[in-house]
Amino acid sequence: MLLITKLLIIFLITAFNSDNPLVKLAAMDMIKYAFVAEGFKIGRGAINKCIKNTALRDENTFVQYNGARTSVVAQIKAQVDNAIARTDLVEQYLRSDPGVTNVPHKFMNKKYSSMFKTVTRGMYEFSLDDKDNAIEFGFARESNSKNSSIQFNNYIYITNKEGNETVTRLYKIVSPGTGIGFAYPLNGLEVGEDREVSINNANTIVPLPSYYEAVIANLMNS
Repeated sequence: MLLITKLLIIFLITAFNSDNPLVKLAAMDMIKYAFVAEGFKIGRGAINKCIKNTALRDENTFVQYNGARTSVVAQIKAQVDNAIARTDLVEQYLRSDPGVTNVPHKFMNKKYSSMFKTVTRGMYEFSLDDKDNAIEFGFARESNSKNSSIQFNNYIYITNKEGNETVTRLYKIVSPGTGIGFAYPLNGLEVGEDREVSINNANTIVPLPSYYEAVIANLMNS
């Protein structure tokens, strides 16, 4: 097995440094797969065992638009630095991993479903007039803020019974007015996806956020 791994490393490095652009791109696709699908976690049969650091740090890997050359690591770092100002990265991560523990998880049973109004397509409406239930379910939390002792959470995972299946989705909580809140579902993403709509059509079940935001705007203006 060790000999096979060493041979695969040699093959990948050879392909990575090939003068044939198609062969080089094939090697790059393997590195992308290791990042997206495997997360660079070493495991039995993992592609990333064949990727050497020298390949990732080779400054001649990419030719940029201005003619300068850069490596895989440098390119990733530049993209991360450019993404720091983005506000959707946390949301995309939460959409791809329903196992995040520092976000409230609740099952929408009969008790809770009778407490919160369903507006449309799985969106809930609630108020801080019923703050105890909002806190108990996870829509809101106690706060030591000088402005308010109660604050809405930003997100919550809600599990619902849909037919014979139990489905957990991330819900985004918005507060368009004082004391009133809405929670609408977000479609899931595959691990590592950086996009609004998943490439996996099975993840797109509910409308896009723009639909819910329009409904909320109409309700607040009516």
